[in-house]
Amino acid sequence: KPLQLMADTKQTMIDPLECNSWIEDRINNVDLFQQRGEWSTIYIQGPFASLHIEYRQSDWFNPTCRFQSLDSWMTTVSARLEKTEWHGILGETKNKVYDASRN
Repeated sequence: KPLQLMADTKQTMIDPLECNSWIEDRINNVDLFQQRGEWSTIYIQGPFASLHIEYRQSDWFNPTCRFQSLDSWMTTVSARLEKTEWHGILGETKNKVYDASRN
């Protein structure tokens, strides 16, 4: 339950009072996933990595063009994790890659 998880961990948030008010509004209005086309940003900090996640969907109340967008990236990784071999998308983006045609 996403809202319960947020409520249980609100003291670890950047602004617990504002976040609590937002969480309570989502619970009372039952509209966690009914955004008006705005971005929602979530920061997750763990012992081995920190993540930045952004989610957006089309305006729930005026769906002229339905879409969803999810962007995420690692903002920090531990030295131990950095030394491991990565595969898949993370492996492809672990090291900087430059387009030779653009210098």
